[in-house]
Amino acid sequence: EYLLKSHHAFTDNRYGGLTFGEQIEDDYQNRSHALVWFNNKGYHALPSYLNVMNNLILRSKIADPKTAAKFGISTYSHPFTLNSDLLSQQSLEQRISDFGVAITILCAYSFVPAAVILYLVREYVTQEKRLIFICGVKPLVYWLSTFIWDLVYYMILISLTIALIKIFNISAFNSRVMTTRAIFCLLFLYGWSSIPLVYCIVRLFKDTGTAFMASFCIWMFSGILTC
Repeated sequence: EYLLKSHHAFTDNRYGGLTFGEQIEDDYQNRSHALVWFNNKGYHALPSYLNVMNNLILRSKIADPKTAAKFGISTYSHPFTLNSDLLSQQSLEQRISDFGVAITILCAYSFVPAAVILYLVREYVTQEKRLIFICGVKPLVYWLSTFIWDLVYYMILISLTIALIKIFNISAFNSRVMTTRAIFCLLFLYGWSSIPLVYCIVRLFKDTGTAFMASFCIWMFSGILTC
């Protein structure tokens, strides 16, 4: 708390510090919570203060205090300074890579409404839906059950997508916990809006192949235009 409150007063003179908190009880032994603070504006701050903590831990394990000072860990820090041109190039390459991943995800998810419309158009063309209504199924029950089934199928797809993002540690989508949650909400709302909209355009098509391609192109290009 002192380090945070006095940060602005010692901006040019202090680049880090150590704090020690409460005891942590686990299955092995009682340990004290230690935290290393550093100012990332100082190139050598992180390795320097981390080395101080490591030396403190090392010397605390030595039984004889007189000989503890003879032991230590030496750290050599050689920060790699990037110039503006290299930073701009790396930033551009990273943005292109992130945009490519986003387009790939958009392309994959554009197949979802396209796959949904296949069965609906076939039911509409072959009059299967009318037969279902004649058998006593209410339109509300039919459309609600269809939407729930499509949404469950879509949630499985979202879960696989989030799992792949975690496994491959894609920085643009996994840098923070809130980022992953935002991606999940974005994908969920995409399906929540696109799947019911598919139901509204079923009557515009008489062929499943045409419906599939048209639906895919509509959602693909609309996603690109709204990026």
